[in-house]
Amino acid sequence: MNRYQLPVVFMSFMTLLCSCAMTLPRAAETGNSAQIQALLHEGASVDQRGGSMDETALIIAARHGNLGIVKTLLKAGANINAQSKYGDTAITAATYFCHPNVAEFLIDEGADVNVKNLGYGSTPLMLASDCNNVDIVKTLIKKGAKINEKNKGGVNALTSAAIKGNKQVVQVLLDAGAIPNEAQGRYGTTTLYEAAQQGHNAIVKSLIEKGADVNASIKRIGWTPLMIAVAEGHSSAASILLQAGAKPNVTNSQGRSALMFAAWYGNTELVKMLLKAGANPNMIPNDKEGMTALIAATVKDYKEIVSLLLNGGADPNIKNKSGKTALALAKADIAQLLRQAGAKD
Repeated sequence: MNRYQLPVVFMSFMTLLCSCAMTLPRAAETGNSAQIQALLHEGASVDQRGGSMDETALIIAARHGNLGIVKTLLKAGANINAQSKYGDTAITAATYFCHPNVAEFLIDEGADVNVKNLGYGSTPLMLASDCNNVDIVKTLIKKGAKINEKNKGGVNALTSAAIKGNKQVVQVLLDAGAIPNEAQGRYGTTTLYEAAQQGHNAIVKSLIEKGADVNASIKRIGWTPLMIAVAEGHSSAASILLQAGAKPNVTNSQGRSALMFAAWYGNTELVKMLLKAGANPNMIPNDKEGMTALIAATVKDYKEIVSLLLNGGADPNIKNKSGKTALALAKADIAQLLRQAGAKD
């Protein structure tokens, strides 16, 4: 053996070691197509698993959006619906990581479009809706995805898309038959409530056009879409809801109305809007404080809102649960306004 042969032998040995150590999942993780072909040729099991999530090479390739390797593995007989230890399949991986070309190919090849993962119990449609991939959503629906299916948290694809503000996806789902009035999540909110909370005006409109109940309230706490829109300061969403028939004098489980929230948070625009819509400024909540909208605005020292409420018919002599009127809690400027409106010392 001459001095040039040892490195060659050593390199061949290292190559053999690397080949023995390489698995299909590892090759898929690195996107090594040539290694995938070599391992399959050497007789490697096409559904061999690896990694902390116990994934097959197909799931890994789909997660990375590697369509070429996905095609190679399926041609070699890979189980298209094999699940990782978390219940993810190739289609859920491709959808979650937003690889539409891979997802569409898997759908066409017969992937189960209604499979649920083990984490949140999400289906490919839920993941595509959350990911705002309109094309995948359309394809999944066409292939039989269950539109109104819910995850473990009780949330469906429509609500997931609405929360994210994915307007096109929301419209596609609604046109395909998604139900806008189903209770969602642990609190039983509606999709409209969630959209109003986020201030997604276009989605609020679309949901109303498809029959969403503008006065649906959450069980136990009694909040409505109008209340949450006002509490979050979304004036445009509140306006849309009022124009669609939202009732301004509905109260939650504590007897609080939308006007009380607007007054407490100092939103002049919303106070004007609600008074114009017929909100009653003299409603008294049944909570431990018993503050009317006027008392709330006085406590927060919102002079302009106090003036608006008085002009809107607020009674300055109503007392809270502690027996105090707005005047008793007012600073000098507001106290003057209250006296002018008939407040008694």
